[in-house]
Parts: sequence; structure tokens; C-alpha cells
Amino acid sequence: MLYALLMYPLAYFYLRGVMFPQSYSDWGMPVFAALFIVYVDCAARAAHRTAARETPIWAGCWLALSLTYPLFGYQPDPLGTWQWMAWHIFAVWYVLARCGMLAQGYSGSLVLLDGLAGVFRLPFGNFFLRVRTVFSALKTGLHGRIKARKALRVLAAAQRTYDALPASMEADNLEHDLCFLGLAGMIDPVRPEVKAAIEECRQAGIRPIMITGDHIDTAVAIAKELGILEDGKKAVTGAQLSAMSDEEFEKEYPNIAVYARVQPEHKTRIVNAWRNAGYVTAMTGDGVNDAPSIKSADIGVGMGITGTDVTKNVADMVLADDNFATIVGAVEEGRRIYDNIRKAIQFLLSSNMSEVISIFVATLLGFTILEPVHLLWINLVTDCFPALALGMEEAEPAIMRRRPRDAKAGIFAGGMGVDVAYQGLVISALTIAAFFIGHFMESGVWEIPANGLSPDGTTMAFVTMSMAEIFHSLNMRSQRGSILKLRTRNRMMTFAAIGSLLATTLVCEVPFIATAFDFTSVEWNEYLVALALAFCVIPIVEIVKFFQRKAEK
Repeated sequence: MLYALLMYPLAYFYLRGVMFPQSYSDWGMPVFAALFIVYVDCAARAAHRTAARETPIWAGCWLALSLTYPLFGYQPDPLGTWQWMAWHIFAVWYVLARCGMLAQGYSGSLVLLDGLAGVFRLPFGNFFLRVRTVFSALKTGLHGRIKARKALRVLAAAQRTYDALPASMEADNLEHDLCFLGLAGMIDPVRPEVKAAIEECRQAGIRPIMITGDHIDTAVAIAKELGILEDGKKAVTGAQLSAMSDEEFEKEYPNIAVYARVQPEHKTRIVNAWRNAGYVTAMTGDGVNDAPSIKSADIGVGMGITGTDVTKNVADMVLADDNFATIVGAVEEGRRIYDNIRKAIQFLLSSNMSEVISIFVATLLGFTILEPVHLLWINLVTDCFPALALGMEEAEPAIMRRRPRDAKAGIFAGGMGVDVAYQGLVISALTIAAFFIGHFMESGVWEIPANGLSPDGTTMAFVTMSMAEIFHSLNMRSQRGSILKLRTRNRMMTFAAIGSLLATTLVCEVPFIATAFDFTSVEWNEYLVALALAFCVIPIVEIVKFFQRKAEK
């Protein structure tokens, strides 16, 4: 117990980089700190289970003299004699190839691996391992691969004792006749929200691809868990990618979902392959080695917490929370903003087109439908506030189930130009109809006024156009969807519509304002007729949207 109380603070300060100079804790510090804490925990448990022994084999005080490779410590052996220990932590097969003994259990007994079975060649280098049975080495290595397939990063640990510090710290002098201690499996768990974000990406037509420096088994396990690696897709290593010619890679890259053990040049090659095919690419990264590929992508995304200054400087955007789900949220927000810009532009252009068409037709037929001051009022009051409110519109429910738009598509793509034209014609037709109805209700005759002037006709045309544009702003809350099915609310639009409606009514009914605008007071029946005509813009546009949705399916 006392041992654990002494060692846990040591592990804490080691983790914080306080105990040793910064130059010693630069390389691999988080990994070794994590393993160090595990070691302390195992040591405390070993001390508890071997209470009959004065000093367990795992106990001792670590005096780290070098953090490059390997770790050195000073601790007692089972007989109480203090020795120098070297701990080697690296890839499983690499460590196994340099081991000659195996530690078994808490007792610290050693098993020599030089018994039977000849020679077994391992993948790393030209090293040979004499094993009691080939099966024992295979079993240990297989254990590492199984852990990797469970998304664990697997490292092997081995040690070697010295009576005195070695004169040479070269790898050739240290990495032989080691005692294999065991395997350590570590995992950087996937954040709970990432899997849902990946699925949302797919629904939005975004293809997520994993590029990692981890072992391919670990990468495949994580990719399958997240749904990145699906049937028909495959994973490749950096070595396999290097072996592909440009022509081969051009054929294969659409089917590759996971890249493992890649180098910086591989990342740039992957990004350029997708860009050359006409796709818009986004690349994330945090290290200096990620900077070239982030720079090559259409949208470079740097990490705000773990990212280096170099990566942040070349990135187009920086994530404040280093969370992949934030990228998906940014995509949704970008689509919402772009949609709202298009809605505001469509609303303003169709409204202004209705004014132009109305004035043009009235001029051709020889009557005055609206005066310049009326148009100025409509543009400043009726059009301005609803257009601003459209910019505050929430995202439509299906916004992340739409395919990405063509990066080269203009603002009028997707039939927006046709929408502006027919909606302007509808509002202008309703306005002209309101003028003649107002003149008929004043004079009782369906005619063009003899002098081209009709106070009641002009007033009704003004009210109808103003109200029609207010109602049309409600149509623009969704360019294709029915506003009757919208579940979102836009309070700014409600306030803007009510405010514009009241302002239009006051300018016609308050005597001194109506006189300044050359309006005449309208009766309630005239006002209701104008309101009914203006409201017609909603069902007309809804009917057109219905057929447009049918045509797009």
C-alpha cells in the first residue's frame, strides 16, 4: 500500500512532464506515461499477492536516465540485490525477435526460449528467435493481432538486467537476450457522437475516408465500427499504395476506404486523386506531416487543441474542440447559410420583377398603376424586413439528406431563374388585377381610366402588391418544400410580416400619410379583396412546388 502511495504521485508528475527535463519527455511521453501508470498498478497488485516476500520482482523506484529507447530503472531483484533494468517497449514482433526468456506470473520465474524447434524467421530484419516451440511464439504474436483487430494499439514489453549501466546505448548493444514480459493493449476510444456523424455524412453525400498511421488491423477494426469500411471497399497500407502506379491508383482509389501506415506523401497523393476526379475534398490533421495534404485539399481542417502551429496556419478552418462531429455540423450550417442567401435573393428578385412588369404593362396600356414613391416604400419596408428575416431561417429538415451541389453551379442553378420569372409574373398579374377591380368598385365600369388615373385602383394595387410580397416571403422559407409541412419556426419572419402588414395598412388609412402618398381610404370590402388577391400567391406557388417535387423524383 505504501509503495502504491509513493509511486502514483511519481506517475502523475511523469505524465505532466514535471519530473524530467523537457528534452527527455518530448518523445513518446503520453504512451510511456500511460504504460508507467499501468506498471505501477501491476506492481502494487503484485506486492499485495506476494506479501510473504520481502520485495516483489516488480517493485522498485524508477530512475529514468533516458527516454529515447529503452527505459532504464534501478530496482531490486528477488534476492534483494539492486540491479539496473532496461525496459523495451515496441511492436510485438520486433520485441519478440530480440527475446531469449519469458517471465511467467507474479512469481517472476523465467522460462528459457532456447529449447526445441530450430529457427523461426520473423518479419522485421534478419533476426532469429530460438523458441521452445514455434507455436508459443505464434500464439503470442497472434494474441497481438487479435487485440489489433479489436482496435487496440498493441505493444510488447521486455526487460534486461545489468550489473552496471551499459557503456554503449546503441540499439545493437541493448536489443538482444531480452526477457519478454507481456503485451499492452491501448485504445483511443471513438467518441460516441462520431458514428452518428459518419452516418449523417453518408446521407449528405459526403464520403468519409480514414487515413491513419496505425496498424492496418487496428484501422480496419475502427473503420468497421464507424461504418467507414463497408462491403465492397478495402483497406491498404502505405507500402501497397507506394507499389501502385498512377494508372492503377486512378482505378482503385474509389474502392479504398482505409489507408494505414501512410507517409505524408501518400496523404497528398490521395487528396490529389480525388481532386483530379472533380470532387471537393476536405482534409483533417494535427501534425506537421499533415500540413502538405491539408494545403492540397480544397478545405483544410486543422485541430485547435492538439494541432501544431504549422497545421493551423495552412488550414482553412480550425476546430476549436477537435471533434469530427463539429465538421458535420459546419457542413449543415454552411448549407443553411447558402440556402438562406438563395432564398433572400429569389425573394428580392421576384418581388422587384413584379414591380418592373407591373409598371411596364401599365405604361403600355396607358394608365398609372403605381407612383415612384409607392415603389420606394415597397422596397424599403415591404421587401427589406422579410428578406432580412429569411437570412435567419433555420435549416430545413432534409438539408443533410441532399446530395452536394456542383461546386461550379451558379446562384441560379436548380431552376431558381425559372422560379424568379414565374413568381414575378404571378405577383404582377395579381397587382394589375387589383387595380382594375379597385377601379370597377369605384366607377362600376371595367375599363382603363380615361386619364390613366384611378385613386381606388392605385390604392388597391399598392395594398395587393405589398401584401403579396409579404405572403411570398412565407413561400420562400423553403424553395421546394411545402411551407405547410415545415416544423421549424422563424419568429423574425413573423415579426417582419406583421410589421410590414401594419405599416402598409397605416400608410393607406392615416389621413395625412395617405394624402402624402396620393392614396384614398379603402372600404373594408376593398381591403379584404386586396388581401384575398395577395394571399393567392401562396396556393399558386404551393401547386408549382408540388409538380416540381414530382418532376425531381
